[in-house]
Amino acid sequence: MEKLVIDKEVRFALKFKWETDDPWPHWVNIEGVEIVSHREGKDGTPYDIEYEGDNQLTYSFEESYSEDNRLLSGFIKWDGCMEIHDFNHHWCNHDTFAQRIVDMIYEQAKEIMGDRFEE
Repeated sequence: MEKLVIDKEVRFALKFKWETDDPWPHWVNIEGVEIVSHREGKDGTPYDIEYEGDNQLTYSFEESYSEDNRLLSGFIKWDGCMEIHDFNHHWCNHDTFAQRIVDMIYEQAKEIMGDRFEE
């Protein structure tokens, strides 16, 4: 199963994947891409989201996510243990970018894993 979630500031998208049909998995894989451009509808919902990828813009998370240009990969387990690999982001000053990613991962893990998840 998969779930795609977009940051409230529309700066990144995270895809959560789990291999089982169990409605409450014990382990969830995470992939992320940085959003470099988007437009918003009248209700504020992002659409036509363009992701960074191989020096061009695309409209597909899958095309944007590759070994060379991903924002991050990793996993989170039922017991709250998490690993983030290949985190690829540049900061010029203090920013809440990384904290928002971690917060989103924990929020989504709790929703996906239900009562099995321990923070």
